[in-house]
Amino acid sequence: MLTFDEIAELKVKMQAIIFSIQDGVVMTDFEGHVLVLNDHAKKILNIEKNYPYDKKFIDYIENEWVKSQMEMLLKSQEAFKREELIIYSGAKESYYQITKNLVTTAQGVVLGQVVVLRDITPEKEFEKLKDDFVHSITHDLKSPITSIQGFIKLFLEDELGVLTQEQKRYLEIMAHSTNDLLKMINDILDMAKLEAGKMPIAKSHWDAVKAVSKLVENLQPVAQHCKVKLFLTLVSSPGKKLEKLALFVDGALIERVIQNLLDNALKFTPGGGEIEIKVEDFPEKAQISVRDTGRGIPEEALEKIFQKFHQGSGSKSGSGLGLTIAKHIIEAHSGQLTVNSQVNKGSLFQFSLLK
Repeated sequence: MLTFDEIAELKVKMQAIIFSIQDGVVMTDFEGHVLVLNDHAKKILNIEKNYPYDKKFIDYIENEWVKSQMEMLLKSQEAFKREELIIYSGAKESYYQITKNLVTTAQGVVLGQVVVLRDITPEKEFEKLKDDFVHSITHDLKSPITSIQGFIKLFLEDELGVLTQEQKRYLEIMAHSTNDLLKMINDILDMAKLEAGKMPIAKSHWDAVKAVSKLVENLQPVAQHCKVKLFLTLVSSPGKKLEKLALFVDGALIERVIQNLLDNALKFTPGGGEIEIKVEDFPEKAQISVRDTGRGIPEEALEKIFQKFHQGSGSKSGSGLGLTIAKHIIEAHSGQLTVNSQVNKGSLFQFSLLK
């Protein structure tokens, strides 16, 4: 059992630790009254140092935008929550990662909430520099690669003289490689646009049945070459045949998502396996899924599957951005791309689109 002096000494040490931390630290009770507020939190939130702190924490924040964000965070019923907050000071932007946790004793008694504000402005600025650099490099690479493609095409069409079959074979390999490289560059540029919210979404009426049927038809030669069974399943209301399914979406982008899912399924499904793409009609939405009997995705890799530059085990081609871009495209259509997978049994990717 601690003595009164030991408790007092421990309190002084804890206060010294909290006030020495470079992050902002705020602790409140469940009514929102301040229990602890270190100097860094006061500076970040522009709170006067000489306040008596006899009111609710929110009442000391003058910036209405910051106040509303902090209020939503504190009112959240979640025991743990993490968000990002931008605070403007004149023309300067500062980025903070805000983490909220419940404060509990060793016996499980809840005392209140603690909020930690960590300045992540340097990380954000570095990320922007990196993105700008990647965008600049990829944009500069695109023009010469397009020129190389043009010259290869002229050679293959005998516009610059007749070539031997061996020379044509080498040029076809070059053409295939430059196409892959250009696709990677376009993926990087598109990823930058999606993250910046600058990817144009041109919505129009799009027939899911017609578009998906065409994609499957175009991929049949590839599937047959890989000895994989590729088929389309259309599901409608009982007793009805699904012949048309009109959706108001950016058809080109949705087809890009489906193409990517089918390409991945073909890449990771061995000969003798099967790939099913299913289009289902529901009263308020359409659901599109791609199921394969491939090697599946390990559980530890599932949480990384939509991260930038992540590639499946054994994959040495591609930019590693296909699924990341697909996820952003579906989210831009107010949907969600999900995956379920079992090793050696296969994977199921699916998403829904509102009608």
